Amino acid sequence: MFKIGSPALLTLLALTLICCEEPAQPAGSGEGCDQLMTPCPEGTSCALDSIGNPFCASDPPLITPAGSDAPLSGVSGGGSLGGVSGAGEAGEAGEAGEAGVGVSGGSATGGGASSGAEVSDCQGFQTSLKPARGSAAEVMLVVDRSYSMVNSEDRWTPALEAITQVTQRLEEGVSFGLTLFPDPIETGGDLSELSQCTSWGRGQFSCEEDIAACAPGRVVLEPALNNAMSVQALLATHRPLPDLGTPTYSALQTAGERLLESARGGAKVLLLITDGMPGCNFAIEPTTCICLTPAPFFCELDSFAAMCLDDQQTTAEVTRLAELGVQTVVVGLTIGLPEEGACIDGVSCPFGGQGCVNGRCVNLAPSVLSEMARAGGSPTGSYYNVGDVSELSEQIAQAAGGFASCTFDVSTIPESSYHALTVYVDGEVVPPDEGRMNGWWAEAGQLELYGEACASIRDGQSHQISARCE
Repeated sequence: MFKIGSPALLTLLALTLICCEEPAQPAGSGEGCDQLMTPCPEGTSCALDSIGNPFCASDPPLITPAGSDAPLSGVSGGGSLGGVSGAGEAGEAGEAGEAGVGVSGGSATGGGASSGAEVSDCQGFQTSLKPARGSAAEVMLVVDRSYSMVNSEDRWTPALEAITQVTQRLEEGVSFGLTLFPDPIETGGDLSELSQCTSWGRGQFSCEEDIAACAPGRVVLEPALNNAMSVQALLATHRPLPDLGTPTYSALQTAGERLLESARGGAKVLLLITDGMPGCNFAIEPTTCICLTPAPFFCELDSFAAMCLDDQQTTAEVTRLAELGVQTVVVGLTIGLPEEGACIDGVSCPFGGQGCVNGRCVNLAPSVLSEMARAGGSPTGSYYNVGDVSELSEQIAQAAGGFASCTFDVSTIPESSYHALTVYVDGEVVPPDEGRMNGWWAEAGQLELYGEACASIRDGQSHQISARCE
């Protein structure tokens, strides 16, 4: 396989994406191939273009002649040709890869930009399709790194592996960013929190430690395409540490505001991955709150407001962001919840995150996380429940995959040739549908999938999406 952006791939595209010229002739070891600097990579062989220059052609060719029965090739994961661009700063490389492969003046371009004359006849080529510029969803991963992620059971390692797998599958069509909470760079907090904390009777030194453990979440990676490796590296170097709390409210607020600052047109999504319920609100009275720590009466006896359930403020923030256009999707690792039982003296519960409901201690995590998901406009109407770490990858994939773009760039293909296109999803033909109900339709440089065709690529897996002119 060619490495994206490699000179060999650029040469191949530049010399083969010419619809109407004489096709290259194989020349495995013929005259002219000895001019190649290095042997052709596996899966390719030397060929000569129409004027005798050697290059490494894919086997079978990436671009098939008109009328050929050769199988589709060179198509992968929503388009392996993403990121090939003639312009753009390094920081925008992923963005440039959103557009499809350009066929213009005999050169390959990214971002849908043309250089030279537009092709006048599209017959004789097939190409992978890339999401149209601005259509890729911005998904900010908001990841809980509180100590409970590694304390009684290692949930962090499976979470890191699952997030890595999912972002690798979807990175060409979804712009992933990363917010970690608590803040991986310890902050001192503000004086208002210190005053609130000490007002309940907790000592100043203990309150300062509590505030540091509840440092608001920090955006450590801006949303962009092809961010999987960066996400993995940041998670690997910012593991949970002892005594870290769960400031979910501030993390969602920080991440949501960052998405609102973006001028991109795709969906804006917060994907919260947490193993617990929100805390770290020092304004909640610890003597009457629902305590998140499993130690009996810890909040009440030690004035530990940081461990009080902060569901109301957090849900209100999720609602506010939803009204502004930022959805919140919740993946909850509800693993190892305490056993439910009768309330103590009919009013109290000894375990973390349990509430006394009709005389029985009930785990509140499912109801609180579901309420947050509903407030955030989750497509499923509930949170994604992970009862076992083996389910984590699938649940994150479903949550993130639901926002894969169904709009693709065809700006380099003349509108007069749209009728000649055949569109494939994973090698299966998708029928055109002018009614835009179930199939595809192209207009003004964009091709969109509708109905089952769109739903089929939103399962969290990588898909091969291509178009061929026949």
